[in-house]
Amino acid sequence: DQKQPTLAPGTPAQSRAPSGGTPNEQRIRQALDDILVVLDKERAFTLALLDRAKEVQRHLLADDYMALLVAAQGQETHAQQLAQWEHRRLLLTRQLSKTFPMLARMRLSLWVNTLPEPYGSRLHGIQTSLQKATEELQTLNRQNMALVLRSLRFAEMALGIDSPAYGLPRGRQGRETGSPQLFDKTL
Repeated sequence: DQKQPTLAPGTPAQSRAPSGGTPNEQRIRQALDDILVVLDKERAFTLALLDRAKEVQRHLLADDYMALLVAAQGQETHAQQLAQWEHRRLLLTRQLSKTFPMLARMRLSLWVNTLPEPYGSRLHGIQTSLQKATEELQTLNRQNMALVLRSLRFAEMALGIDSPAYGLPRGRQGRETGSPQLFDKTL
């Protein structure tokens, strides 16, 4: 149901840059192509994580815990795959920095104005999309965390348990502190 990128980390990119030039220029173009392919894969997995976060939120709101478990497992898988692509990008960046030491000191966002075309504009497009998806993902994750905490607080109140773990005060030796209870526990 979820589209997943198919290129595995370490798979060389197919060069989109015109061939020609010295062997060193060809290696540089290939390294830039590889970094852009990896960044595009990072974007794809970030978008997949975003889709999973939306799915998690739907299941949290519907109290569909079995579907929530499946969505959370998918989210974990995408996060692991994203981490692999991030690692691959860091390795490629280090490799390229040997040729261009100034790149090692620059954030990727500053590369846009430094790289020759078509690399600068391609990087800008990927980066803009990745930044937007990352911001939306962060917002959704915060919202989902609030929904989970709300659910846990509700369960704690239903059981009459005070727990500082979910923001509820704890009474003396674990006894109630006047927190709201949904059920009367006295028998």
